[in-house]
This record gives sequence, C-alpha cells and structure tokens, in this order.
Amino acid sequence: LNLLDTPGHADFTYEVKKSIMASDNALLLVDACEGVMAQTLATFHMATSRGLKVIPVLNKIDLPTADPPKVKQQLKLLLGINPNDVLSVSAKRGTNIEDIIATLILDGKCPSVDDSMQSPAHFVVLDSEHRPFRGVVVTVLTLGGNISPGMDLRIVRNGRAYKVREVGILSPDERSCEALYPGQVGFVSMDIRTPSEVVTGDVFYSGSKQSPTVNYIEPPKPVVYAGIYPVTHGPEHKLLRDALEKLCLNDPSVECTSEKHPALGAGWRLGFMGLLHMDVFRQRLEEEYGANLILTCPSVSYRGNSGCRPPVCMHYIHLPSSLFPPTAHVPQA
Repeated sequence: LNLLDTPGHADFTYEVKKSIMASDNALLLVDACEGVMAQTLATFHMATSRGLKVIPVLNKIDLPTADPPKVKQQLKLLLGINPNDVLSVSAKRGTNIEDIIATLILDGKCPSVDDSMQSPAHFVVLDSEHRPFRGVVVTVLTLGGNISPGMDLRIVRNGRAYKVREVGILSPDERSCEALYPGQVGFVSMDIRTPSEVVTGDVFYSGSKQSPTVNYIEPPKPVVYAGIYPVTHGPEHKLLRDALEKLCLNDPSVECTSEKHPALGAGWRLGFMGLLHMDVFRQRLEEEYGANLILTCPSVSYRGNSGCRPPVCMHYIHLPSSLFPPTAHVPQA
C-alpha cells in the first residue's frame, strides 16, 4: 500500500486533486467532533467523479465532545453513506487503526492500469526531491508499460525529453531494480538538473504519441501574494533562492517571480492559494531549510479598467488605493 496524505483545507485543493489523479482509493477522514465540513463535500465529490473507492473514517472518537452517531447521520443525509460502512478510529490512541488497513486490502479497488508490457510507458509524478550529484529524483506511479534505465521519456506539459538513468522501489529506503511495472510506485532518476524543470503532477510518456489515459492537472491561479526577502544580502540571498527553488519543486501551486523592493532590495514575489498556505510555506522555509527571511504583508491583485476607449486597456494592480480615489460617501436625506 502506498499512502498519500493531503491536507483537507481549501487552500490545498491542488494537493488533493493531484493525489486523487494518482490514487484508486480514498480515505475520507471526518472529525467526530466537528462533523461534515464544506471541504468534506468537495473532496468526496472530487474523488467519486474520478471513480475512486471512498472509505469513510471517523477520527478523534476518544475526545469527550465526540458524537459518532450524529456525524454518521450527517454522512448518510449529505453523502448517502451507510452508517454501517463508516469506520470509527482514534489515531491518537491507535484504536481500530488495523480496521482501516484490512478494509483497504479486502474492499479496496485495485489499480486501473494497462498491464500490457508492450504498451507505451507512462507515469505520473507523485513527489520530487533535489539530490546532490544526482539532480532531481522523482517518485512516480507507473500507469502503463514498463520503465527501465536507458529509455527516452517526454513531459506532457512541455514536450521536453529526458533519458532514464536509474529506477527502483521504496521499501521504505530506495532500492534499485531492473524496471517499474504498471501499478508500481517507485523512484526514477533522469537527466533533470534544475528543480524548475519538473513539478509534482507532471506526466511522462515514451514514444512520439502520448497515451490517451494520460492527463495533466494545471496548477490553480494564486489568490494571495506576498514578498519574501533575505534579512541580509550576500550568502543568505543565494541560500534563500536555492530553498525557494527546491520547495516550489515540491509545491507547484506556488507562483514565484523575482522583484526588487526599494527598501528591502532583491527578493521574490510569491503567489499562494490562501493565508494558511502562505503560513505553511513560510514555516517550511524556516524549519526545513533554515532560511532567515522577511515576509511582507499579504495582498491580492486587482484588475481594473483604465478608462481608455476601445480597445479596453486592462491592468493588474497591487496597490489600488494609490490609483483610484476613495469611494465617496453620500449621506441619506
């Protein structure tokens, strides 16, 4: 079993989408205290529309405020789930965790892949990591054919070609093997030197024509923007730049562009899916890469009409108060 853990918050919808694309089953975790949330409904319909087997799980049943019968009725009314099919567990105490594994093995859906060894090879990237002396190593799910060293593969997104250097499985450490076959999850090392060349969710295929089963999920457009700058320039600027490249490799929903601030100097303008997404990204920079940074206040972009005659001139602005007069207040008689 290969498990992909994704946050349930709306800011991480892209993480959920690309994980669903690479999965056959979904564990729908519901808080036994909070009950069904709006994002629970969205995730459920997203998984069922892709044909995944959804296994509902109630977590935190050990808390005093937990009300499993009430939440099970919510699942029945809102999602049509039989209360008898809902698993009740406590991750903190380990209660009934073995029931989840047993249900996945006995009732779970098997990988829907092309098992013909002669079909064109193609796989989807689940995760990626930059390694010294090896470049970018990607964790993949093989969708069809077989992946072996020496093969030439292309990315659906931009058509770039790479040669496979090494393949292997995770058990849980990396272990090289001769090939990866349909349904297997493993790692692939290619001639990918810079982190920006490949992103999580990319699809690779062999041959001149891509498989009809291959599809690519475009990263969503950011809605919140903030600037990131090093506290001191020099070595810290290079360290922060390298950290951003590696972290954006793992989270392609972050939009990163260079910019220069009159007071803070050279830095980057980053786009996020929300405030929580921005805060998690900042924490990862500080904790995983030891970055010492300055994060500016978040803002949103506005699109406004400059007032010129057709053709209409549209501009994206970041400080609307500096371009538009304040709204006049007209007192009522």
